[in-house]
Amino acid sequence: NALNEQGFSYLMRSRYFQALEYYQKSLKVRTEMKDQFGIVSSMNGIAIIYTVLGDYAKSLEYYSRILELNESLGNQKVAAGTTINMAGCYYELGEIEKALIFSNRGIQMSEDIANRRFLANVLDYRGKIYGSISENDKAKSDFEGALKIYEELGDNNGIAECSANFGALYNRLGKHQKAVGLCEKSLILSEDMESMNVQ
Repeated sequence: NALNEQGFSYLMRSRYFQALEYYQKSLKVRTEMKDQFGIVSSMNGIAIIYTVLGDYAKSLEYYSRILELNESLGNQKVAAGTTINMAGCYYELGEIEKALIFSNRGIQMSEDIANRRFLANVLDYRGKIYGSISENDKAKSDFEGALKIYEELGDNNGIAECSANFGALYNRLGKHQKAVGLCEKSLILSEDMESMNVQ
């Protein structure tokens, strides 16, 4: 609806509190209308904003509600995307065990629906998680898998972010030449994307 679209517009312009206000209004209207798909969409917008603002516990509240609602809707893409986002929130909260559980679920769900972008995203997440607990071989394997998919998809944003994460891992391992190469790749891609956005 128009309220949701306005919320999305503010979100894209990084005006998060205005976006939150409109998504919450949209959620209220859609709840009154018993529009289940609309409720999921509005709650997803709210969860994303709380994630951006660093309130991961609040994000998880909404993502959990989305998963609960989605059980009756049966939208596998929504379930997979939400599960992956929850893995990221748990990681940011330092709840590593839960982050790994949701990452593993997200990988299986992404493979089940053959969504390669989701799969790359969750491999990148899980690589960071493994790196944080010094499971370095597993981290490298996940980063390599994510990078391969991002490159095949031509997803420069994904390549840039994953290269930065992979570079940080190599830096911690003292493999500075590899770290610099990956970080330079990330920086160049990020600058190219910024230049394209300005044009």
